[in-house]
Amino acid sequence: MLLLLTACATEPAFHGGGAENDRRIMVMPDVYGAAMNTHHESVTIFGRNFNSRLEIPVPGAPVAHAWADEVLFVTLGDVGSIARIEDFELTDVTWVGTEPSGIVADGDRLIVALTTENAVVELDLDTLEELARYTLDRPVDLAIHPSGNPVYATTPTSVQIIDRDEGEVSELPWPELELQTPLGTTVPALPRPSGRPDVDWDRLVVPTFAVDIETPEGTLPRGTGAWSTTPTVDIEEGPGRFAGALVEFDVDGREPPIAHHIGVSAPGDVLLQGDQAWVPIPTNDRVVRIGLESAQPITQGFHRSSMMIRTGYAGPIAVWPEGQVHESHTDTLYRGDRAIPLTEEPLDATLALGRRLFSTGADARVSAPGSGVSCSSCHMDGGSDGLVWPLREGDRQTPSLEGRISDTEPVTWTSQVETVAHEADKATTERMGGTGLTSAELDAIAAWIDHIRPRDMPEVDAEARERGEQIFYRLGCATCHVPPTYGGGGSYSMFGEASVDTPALLGVGATAPYLHDGSAETLEDVVRMSTEGGMATTAGLSDDEIADLVTFLASLEESR
Repeated sequence: MLLLLTACATEPAFHGGGAENDRRIMVMPDVYGAAMNTHHESVTIFGRNFNSRLEIPVPGAPVAHAWADEVLFVTLGDVGSIARIEDFELTDVTWVGTEPSGIVADGDRLIVALTTENAVVELDLDTLEELARYTLDRPVDLAIHPSGNPVYATTPTSVQIIDRDEGEVSELPWPELELQTPLGTTVPALPRPSGRPDVDWDRLVVPTFAVDIETPEGTLPRGTGAWSTTPTVDIEEGPGRFAGALVEFDVDGREPPIAHHIGVSAPGDVLLQGDQAWVPIPTNDRVVRIGLESAQPITQGFHRSSMMIRTGYAGPIAVWPEGQVHESHTDTLYRGDRAIPLTEEPLDATLALGRRLFSTGADARVSAPGSGVSCSSCHMDGGSDGLVWPLREGDRQTPSLEGRISDTEPVTWTSQVETVAHEADKATTERMGGTGLTSAELDAIAAWIDHIRPRDMPEVDAEARERGEQIFYRLGCATCHVPPTYGGGGSYSMFGEASVDTPALLGVGATAPYLHDGSAETLEDVVRMSTEGGMATTAGLSDDEIADLVTFLASLEESR
């Protein structure tokens, strides 16, 4: 996760500087940048010419950042806090709420997305006291209009507009997108934000991953899996399960939104620069530059300049006004042929290999050439995409991979796959069309999945939680959902399936929809459907008892 600074010929000693707000990509009016080392719990500040570098430890996993005058504010997702860095030192860490992610600054305020609290909050810049709160479902990334209002928030499925003057939240309508299937049919494409948007005075541009969740996998030839081996040519035509796009919205709402197609993989955080947009394609090791106002709306491929890109896994970019580029590759930052490490303690070799294989869409051993699909296509950041896919065995909800999944083996909804490594093999070869990985590489993917941190859940009413826990045990739920993982209790016949695995319930409050086929939209739906589905008998519970049981379930999280 990378932020950058500006064009300047010299690189003086470290000092602060103001900045425009951004998450992983920043252009700043000085000569330094900062990288968020999420898996190392540190922030690295580096000089543009690579003559200086400083790694600053922080007490949590850094997610996003914003500059306000000479202060760098960093959200620490796993500890619910914001770190303040002044004069290149960590000066304060303040609790703000669960799973803070996107952050922007405006005048004397910080605006922060609290993902699992389903809220965006405004905080006093000096005290971090909460001044305003807006309710919206699972906000992730933020962008702020140059005027300071509105704020745009992306969720797993939508773009929300926060009118700070009126205190109101509304949703931007997506353009109608279609994908052509390998069967020659055309189906609606479901758009999902896939990175941080950017906004200027005229346009909001949202990196978008459009997916086909209607074409049944069973209608496609086995071997190509659910994904076509033919790259999508245009977002409206050309076969493919996925399409990457930058969706451009007119901030005044006078013009309809436009989708600029950029291939078959999910684009990362976008950076606007005049009438062009820059965006990395992390899974395919590419950077795309789009002329938003040109008659030929897309130019894509490798950018060549005096600072030539070396592309690599998950490489956010930053571009100075004259077109010079920095780009990150795992734990290393590249400037042309020069490189600096972002951390003194790089990932263990096995974890680094697992991370690369989990995230790549450009390795034929992992997925069919041209498909652009990777494990992270459905498990962004290791979580769930919140979608239900029409697989050969039936509709299946995407399970979250957060926390130690190996503790819940066997895995998958119905087939009782022995280990996470075995499931990685089945997914890459049978579903994604890959030619196959070695056992060591599959073990590395499994190790990386176990490394994905669990989700932090918000505090709930303690008395309601206690009552709900008593109901949970009284109904016999713990017979199958066995503590401490609240899973692993075997496989059972339910909801018309002969064998359904018992999933762990840690973090379940953040993984809607529910049940193997995604037929329950909320935890309350799960509880009310429990009797008919062959689980615990809940028909005799009152509405208050159901609410208490839901409160208990929503509170479950992995202890750290």
